Amino acid sequence: MKKAKFSSRQGGIKTLACKNCNRDVPNVDETTVAVTCWRCVCKGLNPNSVILSDMSTKELSEFFNKLKTNGRSKN
Repeated sequence: MKKAKFSSRQGGIKTLACKNCNRDVPNVDETTVAVTCWRCVCKGLNPNSVILSDMSTKELSEFFNKLKTNGRSKN
């Protein structure tokens, strides 16, 4: 059975803008042309996902109060 290959960076790293939301994505290989950030991947896989780091303080408190009263959703 052949061993799996792991690629290593031959050059440096750079920061690119996400192709969907234009946020900076750090630590990208210098040969990369386009990148999608983890937020956009998460939203693409589950459009109803909640990303706490994107919420304001007011939205966070409303979200947690709603969880306290209604409980967690089934999904």
